[in-house]
Amino acid sequence: MAGPLTTVWEVYNRGVLPSKVQSPVWIVAISAFGLVLGLATYGYHVIRSMGVALAKLSPTRGFCAELATSLTIMITTQMGLPTSSSQCVIGAIMGVGICEGESVFVFAAPSSEKRSEKRSEARKQKTTAERGENPSFTKNKNQHFFPPPPFSVSKTKKTNLTLGARKGVNWKLFGQQFASWVVTMIICAVCTAALFAAGIYTPSRIDGSQLSQMKDGVASMAGSAVKGMNQSLVAFQPAAAAGALPSLSATQWGEFNSSLAKIGSGIKNLANHKKPQSVAQDPKQVLGLLRSAMGLQANNSINTIGQTTVLPGANLCNGPLLASIQANELTTCPMPVW
Repeated sequence: MAGPLTTVWEVYNRGVLPSKVQSPVWIVAISAFGLVLGLATYGYHVIRSMGVALAKLSPTRGFCAELATSLTIMITTQMGLPTSSSQCVIGAIMGVGICEGESVFVFAAPSSEKRSEKRSEARKQKTTAERGENPSFTKNKNQHFFPPPPFSVSKTKKTNLTLGARKGVNWKLFGQQFASWVVTMIICAVCTAALFAAGIYTPSRIDGSQLSQMKDGVASMAGSAVKGMNQSLVAFQPAAAAGALPSLSATQWGEFNSSLAKIGSGIKNLANHKKPQSVAQDPKQVLGLLRSAMGLQANNSINTIGQTTVLPGANLCNGPLLASIQANELTTCPMPVW
């Protein structure tokens, strides 16, 4: 119990699934408390079913069953095989019961007259108890009866003796236990899948602030690039409309402006925390906005690394004014805005 709980804690705390874990003391204490609580509440029913109803156990038989269970778990653990201690114990108990075989016994059966007298007396006591006439007779609802293993009975013809054959293993009860294993496995699988789906598709409150900061940073970077390009585009709009720019016609200016408006609208929705973020939270769309902004910036910029004349701040660019463009006046090249 401590191992799975430690694994869950490691995944929750570190976000990774480790191959080996070291259980903290508080997890071991919680596991021990759970075992003691289960034994104190329902342990009696488990002991009754396995040690009485499934097969008859004595101290020596119980020792053999526990020793076989321990050896099996130790061997399979060293081999790295998954095991269940409950199933190993049940198998060991069945092995003890199978070795016992069938035990034949003889007991004296009461005559039919005595049996009818006892049934009549029992009916009278039950009737008087229901009427409240006999307060000393009470019905204990919490009384537990140990169901004996199945046995066959045959009476002799001449005497009142009865022969009984008792089996060492209650196969009917074992069938019920086996069916319960299958049913509980299916129920646990469905419940685990439901909890896992609810956890993996639910926004994480732990990483919510970090994701929000990352989203705001991406929106800020893309917004800065779009803002700088938009300022330059607006400044050159009159010259593009006049046809003074060979690389930026009026049609190209309109297409460039539409691209910037589309990217700017997406960034605005991404940075607005009051609107639903179901679409903007998609990593592909968030990174797509940044990629589009950087693509426009790169396609309209010059790489100045290793250049001798084309440098940031070199007087090789024309200004946005139409008169300076027509006069071929050069000015300082602007730096991209980030």
